[in-house]
Amino acid sequence: MRTVRENPELAEMVRSLRMPYMTREGSKAELARTVSVLPNLRYVDLPAGFYSDDASAHTLKQELMAQCPDIRRMKYTEGSEASFSRIPGSRLWMCLEVLELSGLKVDPTTLRLVLNSFTALRDLKLENLPWLDDSVFSHIPSLPSFPPLQRFTLQDIPNVTASGLAAYLSIPQNREVLTYLTLSNTGVLPQSLHQVLSAAPCLQSLSIIQEVSKPFPLENIPPLSSKSLRLLHYEITSDGGSYGLQPAASSYYTYLMSSLTSNCLPALRDLYVRDANFPDTLLLAPPPRIFGGGEFSSSKPSNIGLNQPLNVYSKGMDELEWNFTPYEPPSTRGRRDSKTRPVSLHGAQLSPQWGGEARRSVLVGNGFGGFLAVPVDEERPKSSGKADLWR
Repeated sequence: MRTVRENPELAEMVRSLRMPYMTREGSKAELARTVSVLPNLRYVDLPAGFYSDDASAHTLKQELMAQCPDIRRMKYTEGSEASFSRIPGSRLWMCLEVLELSGLKVDPTTLRLVLNSFTALRDLKLENLPWLDDSVFSHIPSLPSFPPLQRFTLQDIPNVTASGLAAYLSIPQNREVLTYLTLSNTGVLPQSLHQVLSAAPCLQSLSIIQEVSKPFPLENIPPLSSKSLRLLHYEITSDGGSYGLQPAASSYYTYLMSSLTSNCLPALRDLYVRDANFPDTLLLAPPPRIFGGGEFSSSKPSNIGLNQPLNVYSKGMDELEWNFTPYEPPSTRGRRDSKTRPVSLHGAQLSPQWGGEARRSVLVGNGFGGFLAVPVDEERPKSSGKADLWR
């Protein structure tokens, strides 16, 4: 606080202000006096009460709103409905790019008016809004449309379905911009996910995280199909099946395998699944294409098989870390044994050279008929030694 208040030139250079959790929680008054002289601030760590309009953070919020017009990231949580509703017409934070709304109790009209007040918005996260449904995407002449987004995250919103998202993506400026989509515990069920993919031709990253209680439907469900998708998080889980029975989630992975081996996702390069056996199934032999939960197709059996390299990250229900398995189609496998699964060595959080959260390794011959797991990279990465002080 003292440094930037005594040096206006330095204060004007500050774009990001970060601090440990206890510092920002215990020094709200000092933080308010600090941001009051930072006119070009874009990103700042704020106490939890700031986002819920807690009285202890009132002065801080007033200073940030008045003195920092270039803020790019903001969050509103339960309790901040009053200040959220006053945004339309206020010209507050006109450069805002990233917005997170969690637990708010506002009507869809207010939501759309606020979202369209942020003309630079490109990344939106909506969390724990059970009142929100497909009608928020409906065309209403008296209201602005739901804005185009590059990144869209829906979490714990059970009443938004694939039909609603497909209606949103039916507008050209929306489908041409949306690149990253995350769906966690929503009304977009895995069996309706194909509707979203077919309506989003520019989507590069898709995450669906869903717990299911029933097996995949038996009716004829089109496969997951996209020419642009490069990253897929397909994390479908269920309670363990009764003795001798497969868990409900297993049929959803059969559907995913069917989509892959039918070559309906040709651009896909990274796949995350919550099925420990999925890489083995993929490496050993591609299954016949199926429709729905159990109808097999025998019309074109000779053309079925995954024809692209794929990085598979798998994790069972009782595992804490992702296991990495690189898949190579037969035409590019070279000397690698197509029937041998490359193993992943468990370890702590490692650097991106080791695959981020999963250590990358492959199997090579040891000269005695066996195999050794060795890192993919030539040089062992060194730890940065940095601790995360910001959580």
